Amino acid sequence: MNRGEITILTLLDQSKCFVVVPHQTLLDSLNTYGIETERFENYLTAHTQQVLIRGADGTVIKSASKPNTIGVYQGGR
Repeated sequence: MNRGEITILTLLDQSKCFVVVPHQTLLDSLNTYGIETERFENYLTAHTQQVLIRGADGTVIKSASKPNTIGVYQGGR
């Protein structure tokens, strides 16, 4: 900027924008527009989800872990 050159910063927040899009549909769409999908594919691959219920007495019940093929990983707790 000091030299009068243009500076561009592009940020991509993936946390909410694809919450209900099936992963393969998203990757196919990005590929159609010529966007390299390797980074997106790495981000979306091999995530699982499960439900955890904690009873009033402190006991914990966990559901079976299932693959997450739609939406994006949102973190825990």
